[in-house]
Amino acid sequence: MIDYIQIWVTNTAEITTLWKHPLLYYKNKIEKVSKSTGEIYKKQTREFEGITFRKEPHYPTKPNEGNVRIVISFNPHYWFNQNKHNANNFNALDSIETIKRFVSIFNIETFSHYPINNLEYGLNFLFNDYDKEFIGYNIYHSRNLFIQDQEHRYAKRAHSYTNGKPNYFSYAKLYCKGFQYPEYCDKNTLRFEMGAKQSKNIRTLGIKNIGDLLNIEVYHKLKTSLIKNTSKILIIDEYPILNELNSRDKKRLINYSNSSFWYKAIQTKRSATFNEKKESYIKLLDRTTFNINTEFQNKIREKLETLLPEKRKDSIITTKGDKCKDSTLDKGRILTFSNSRICPVTGINISMQKQTSLLLSNTGLKHLEKSNIIKFNELKSILLTGKPNRYENTIYDQLSKQIRNRYYSRQPIDNQMLLFNASNINTTRI
Repeated sequence: MIDYIQIWVTNTAEITTLWKHPLLYYKNKIEKVSKSTGEIYKKQTREFEGITFRKEPHYPTKPNEGNVRIVISFNPHYWFNQNKHNANNFNALDSIETIKRFVSIFNIETFSHYPINNLEYGLNFLFNDYDKEFIGYNIYHSRNLFIQDQEHRYAKRAHSYTNGKPNYFSYAKLYCKGFQYPEYCDKNTLRFEMGAKQSKNIRTLGIKNIGDLLNIEVYHKLKTSLIKNTSKILIIDEYPILNELNSRDKKRLINYSNSSFWYKAIQTKRSATFNEKKESYIKLLDRTTFNINTEFQNKIREKLETLLPEKRKDSIITTKGDKCKDSTLDKGRILTFSNSRICPVTGINISMQKQTSLLLSNTGLKHLEKSNIIKFNELKSILLTGKPNRYENTIYDQLSKQIRNRYYSRQPIDNQMLLFNASNINTTRI
């Protein structure tokens, strides 16, 4: 469901720690001239598995902020698929597990230091037999026409205007994902997304920082938002069914199918005119045997129900158990996660660690040392084969680093099966 997030890290101490993270590697460094002051400033970018970390100038507004910030640009759905595509199903629990992995890798403990100020969320779906040509229809979001996206074919976006200028802080996107990634999904797969670029808009969804994306309740709000925005969609059917209508209503419906009719409706000084015409058009389509707008809304609702079933009072979603899958969209599924509380490298239960932990770390290692010193020593003999360095001060730090290295270098522990009897452990990289 979560397609893109942008995070601004402005806390000075957090910036220092994050920028030194050993998994970040250099990408580029550029110098620019400020249009307002004429000063030269620098932007440095580091990267990890497609996630960019850009250090740039910042104007502090709080005591714990300095004159630089780190802007993190992160595409969870792509990352879920090793940055190959976002064409398959990506449900609420997939999103949570992906965010958990990000939080665990970068040892994020203070979620408030990672506020979200840019968000895109949506879903892939099939709409009857419509294909990429559907994107060519005249489609509106509220009173805003979807216009061609300059970056992609068969892709459109809609946004409002303020004083004649486009408002890019809230927008809707609609495009043919099957055209973009035919090798990973049905060729007719479409995608609907909503985007917000201001924290005040994002907070209405219950999202302030990265920690909120670990809360299943937030995804119910995203689901509700998508349904609400789908109801604002108006699709002008180019080929309406006229058989069931009398001659007068046939002429009306043909007139409604003309794009210039809606252009004139928007240009009227009376803002309610468009909505009144829309309501009349929908009612007229209901009298035919097919209402493209109702069908569109129903398909979105049905697909959202598979991605996040309706809440029940007697149950709380806590694991990635049985999932409804659409096989036509699931060609690209890569991540499998049989047990999120088992370290995929060592096979050791890490339920005593933070909920966001993915790998065995210091807390779990100390617990293992107290509860099973034999296996703790065996783990040391396997992992600690080189010389210690000045960055890992304790045996737990050294072991934690080696576990992370094994995980991200795709090198399994040779004796893992014998040591931990981890026959059911999933070691698929995520």
